[in-house]
Amino acid sequence: ISVLPKAAVVRTERARTRGSAGGGVPRGSPQRALTFTAAARVVSKEHSEVLSTMEATLLPPAGKAADPYACIGTKNAKHVQNCLELYMNDRGIDYLPEGVFERFIDLKYLWLMRNNLAKLENLDENFRLHCLYLSKNRLTTFVDSSLAKLKNLEELHASDNQLTDLHEHIEVLKKLRRLKRLDLKGNPLAHETKYRLHVIKHMPWLEELDLVTVTDAERAKARRVTRPTFDATQPPPPQLTEEERRAAAERERERAEKAERRAARALAPIKRRVLEKRILLRPHWAEDDRRKRGLINRAKFEQVLRIYALWPERDRDVKALVATYAAGDDDMEYVRFCKDVEPRGHRGRDPYIRELLEAEANARPCPEVSVCMRMALNKAAKIRRRRAEAEEAAKLALLGQGPAVAATEPGAPVRGTARPPCDVFTQFVYPEA
Repeated sequence: ISVLPKAAVVRTERARTRGSAGGGVPRGSPQRALTFTAAARVVSKEHSEVLSTMEATLLPPAGKAADPYACIGTKNAKHVQNCLELYMNDRGIDYLPEGVFERFIDLKYLWLMRNNLAKLENLDENFRLHCLYLSKNRLTTFVDSSLAKLKNLEELHASDNQLTDLHEHIEVLKKLRRLKRLDLKGNPLAHETKYRLHVIKHMPWLEELDLVTVTDAERAKARRVTRPTFDATQPPPPQLTEEERRAAAERERERAEKAERRAARALAPIKRRVLEKRILLRPHWAEDDRRKRGLINRAKFEQVLRIYALWPERDRDVKALVATYAAGDDDMEYVRFCKDVEPRGHRGRDPYIRELLEAEANARPCPEVSVCMRMALNKAAKIRRRRAEAEEAAKLALLGQGPAVAATEPGAPVRGTARPPCDVFTQFVYPEA
């Protein structure tokens, strides 16, 4: 009776009081028996509802719980706090129990592949996670899960699950500003129209999506994609023929080429002035980009360019510049802009710099002998001089006109050079001999 709802107990007491009073149903009558039977049914129904609520809140979920302590060798508190990796693949895990992962405060890599997880929960305290592997589970949604709390996550692998509703999950995933690699292939949401472009549009900082590198061309194309809207009252659009599809693709290609030409025409004077004045723009915007997203507010972007007189004067150039580097409603991709505008060094990669270097080299008079050649010639002259001195010394030693030889014994008088024996060659050289 202690678990029965208070309202049911009150109704039972009232029924008993009415039955005992004179105005109630007489005792022993069939109507009185039916009344008490209905009251008992109401009480049993509310009792079952209370029990089901208690089971849902107090009893643990059915299935096998994750046990991270079984994956480590040393189970003391210090080792648990310093643990960086947990490998829990192929363990038949059905759910993550509450409070089990809280002690793994420095956990950075967590493998939970090929299990039976239906929901990602109870990982709110593991915000230092960098890599999370959830492939081949039974996940149906990331909404209201622990994923939004993992702000430092860089890799998320959730392929081969049951995730649906692409735009609902994009709202959750775009909060992870440090995410670089995302894998969602094998899910129903990956088959939605323009899935890859929609993900890149809302998460331009991604480097890899479904194990494929994200290119700048894809980012530019994703900025133009829009979310389709459906109206059940309108008939479906007619199917295009092959010729109409080719014509539409050709128009799209011409439109993209025209946008590139407009952007190049708007960037040409900016690049020229940045090169002549040697302006560095990135430090001005990097100070406000604390999260290193590569994005800056459009007002700040325009303010810095106006300070250096780089903002285009014509409206069409402004529109082309904004359309090329816009990321969202009010952000600009300043990192990509700096790569396109600032010179890349003096290694010949920039044509304008290469032309300036060639003109400067041709303007200076070219010496007949370079410095390196002059040093080599001086070294060769020294070598020839030493060889000539050595040959002269050898001749003098052969003719006996070399320097005096020091005595072998200390204190002995120095002897002069000995005359060679008197032969024809000596008589010819020394006629007085």
